[in-house]
Parts: sequence; structure tokens; C-alpha cells
Amino acid sequence: MSRTTKEVVTLYTDVAWAGIDLDIIDEIVASEVVRHGCAPLSTLEAKSRNLSRADAKERIRSAIERFPDLSFTFHYRLVDGEFATDIWDSTFTNESGEKTIMSGIEVFRVVNGQITEVWNVYGSDVWN
Repeated sequence: MSRTTKEVVTLYTDVAWAGIDLDIIDEIVASEVVRHGCAPLSTLEAKSRNLSRADAKERIRSAIERFPDLSFTFHYRLVDGEFATDIWDSTFTNESGEKTIMSGIEVFRVVNGQITEVWNVYGSDVWN
């Protein structure tokens, strides 16, 4: 039986991104996942890219190694069918030694128990 959308996204955020078990990616991320990003209006170029499972693991591993104190606060997780939306803040110490806050919204599409697409937008500062 495949996992629910909520279960998959929770494993992604609370297990993989917490650095507890990156191998969970093999179970919960499709062999290729499309990451959609926002493009500046001036360019109108898509910022989407396809990532393999290995790419997804390296993306997380690299962030954790670069920012070992990286932590997330999830304000809301809204689930509707195969889609889940997270609204979050993260804190970490940057390369200059300054505490940094970043906030974002991420929308996941989960098909047959695996993340197949992600839409993401983030910026510095916290939600008000």
C-alpha cells in the first residue's frame, strides 16, 4: 500500500531534510522530480529543472553540510488529494557567521506515494 500525500511530505521534511535518513528519498521521490521555480518577469524564462533521486539527495546533503544548524518551522501544511502545500520559516548561520532567516511556500505533487513535482518560492525574512 502506498503512503498518503501527507505521510510522504512529512517524511521528506521531517526525516530527509532533518538529516536523519537521506535514503528515504529512494522511497518517497520519483526517479525524476520536476522542481518548478519562479522566473523574473523581465526574462519570462522558466526556472524548472528535473532532478534525479541522487540529485535530490545531494541537494539536501549539501545544504545540511553548508548550514549544520539549519532548522525549519512549519506553520501550515495543507493537503488536497495529491497536492500538499507547506508554509515555512528556516533559520541557519550563513558563511559570515550571521543568523539568517528564510521563509517559503512549497507545493508538492505526490503520485503513487512519490513526490513527482515541487513548486517553490522563498525569500529572506519571516512571515508576518
